[in-house]
Amino acid sequence: MLSIIIPTYNGKNKVLNLLKSIEDQIEEGFEVIVMIDGSTDGTYESLNEYKINKPWLIVVYQKNQGRAIVRNNGVKLATHKLILLIDDDMILSPFLLQHHISFHESHMSSFLVGAIYDSVTELDLDFVKFRSYLSYKWDKQIKIDENKRLISSFMSAGHLSFYKDLFWELGGFNEALTDLEDLDLKIRCYEKDIPVYYDSKIICWHTDKFTCKRYIKRTREYKQSFKKLMTQYPKKYKVESEKRVIRPSKKLFLSLFKNDIWVELIDKDKFLFLPKRIRYKLYDWVVTGHTLQ
Repeated sequence: MLSIIIPTYNGKNKVLNLLKSIEDQIEEGFEVIVMIDGSTDGTYESLNEYKINKPWLIVVYQKNQGRAIVRNNGVKLATHKLILLIDDDMILSPFLLQHHISFHESHMSSFLVGAIYDSVTELDLDFVKFRSYLSYKWDKQIKIDENKRLISSFMSAGHLSFYKDLFWELGGFNEALTDLEDLDLKIRCYEKDIPVYYDSKIICWHTDKFTCKRYIKRTREYKQSFKKLMTQYPKKYKVESEKRVIRPSKKLFLSLFKNDIWVELIDKDKFLFLPKRIRYKLYDWVVTGHTLQ
């Protein structure tokens, strides 16, 4: 009925939390394939112990090859036609698996992207709460039509379902890419008029907590990968690159926040005296200033 593919790299504790949230929704005809991408943190040993008396759980270890390859390999191993990709740092909302199955019963030749929101507690750093705020803000900016078909050039492989044959018809994820393989797949869907839908009510909760320093590092990686995509496929990504242009005057303003002291102070919660609206503006300026291309 459904094959759930979970790629993981050094995510032993994260993937165990995810599997516990999946276990409550497992039905006959489901399988979960955890693809360990060269982890060195004991993930393989831990999962082999966890999977005892869980015939639905398959654990596969491969050498480290990156997200595109590990996801493709997981889809190749899947025994069911319907595939659900979930990142290892997620917790599933109730009935999520059934929602994906029900959707594809009436939308067989399509992809479905589910929502991803950052989970947060009162004890978290203020920047973690800012990230949670951003996840809701980004969700509101995603453009869909009246049928929930995506208009925005957005696709997240962290919470994505599709039929296997359709995926391979598109060639799977581009294995030459180490990042943004989902955006690349979305554009190929657009070129072949294959619909991609988005449902903000089917939710995965992102549990990985990002400090400001770590978030800046990830954003830099993302932008470098996007730059590489533009170099390789200039016509395909022309429109997307034009959206990312920042005016010179704004660049000059943002350069004021490039000093690392801003990052250190944010990660020590030193701006809590400011109103939240001002703090969040400041966090955005610091991240953007540190990641200018």
